[in-house]
Amino acid sequence: MIRLLWLEFFKNKRRKFFIGLIVLIIVQMLWLFITMKKVQLMGVKTFNFDINYLLVMLSLLNATFGPIIISIFSVKVLEVDKQNRMISILKINFEDYKLLYNIKILYGIIIIMLYVLFQMMEAFIMIKYFNITNNLFLFMQEFLGLTIGMISVYIIFISLTFLMNKTNLIICLGLLSSFISLMTASLLPSNMIRVIPTMYLSIVNPLQITNSKIILNSNFMSNLFFISTITFIVWIISEKLIIRKKLV
Repeated sequence: MIRLLWLEFFKNKRRKFFIGLIVLIIVQMLWLFITMKKVQLMGVKTFNFDINYLLVMLSLLNATFGPIIISIFSVKVLEVDKQNRMISILKINFEDYKLLYNIKILYGIIIIMLYVLFQMMEAFIMIKYFNITNNLFLFMQEFLGLTIGMISVYIIFISLTFLMNKTNLIICLGLLSSFISLMTASLLPSNMIRVIPTMYLSIVNPLQITNSKIILNSNFMSNLFFISTITFIVWIISEKLIIRKKLV
């Protein structure tokens, strides 16, 4: 397992698509900084300029950029195996093919953890730069939700990538999810978003905006439990489906 995981890193370490993902992450970071700076300089503010506002803005950006970033990553991380006909070779051994699926999931989770650590450092820099009083408990809740949300969306997208040959459709699904989040500012009801798994990043936040006020999200823990359950079910079903699929 460890040897195969290292092989996964070796296969992808020089892939050019990482450059595009890094550019998107930098754009996200600059967007957050510019927004925070603009609000800080405003005379009259709609919200208090505090840790709650920072975390809400971070959540909105992740809900907007997350689906498209994860969909591209999911497609590209399997592309190298399809190009090398590795999947066609592994179809003669169902266990190896299932192992490849789980290796891709583990590889993606490691990349997501690195991304979350990067965002935590970014948030700490913002807190120091804007001289904001931190709430450590709320801060950790935010990044717990982000981690679970990103892993869930990744498992959904990587499962679709294994099951579907139309990779452009998967990227379009990620783009559509990002577009809906951008247009609605992630303010759709939780019950509605629960039936759209690719938008789960919109409901994993410990805070929410209600009537122009930032308040605690009373559904935070129940949303995390629901998302974790759905993700586990998707993983189990996908394992069974991918070994039956006739692969390209």
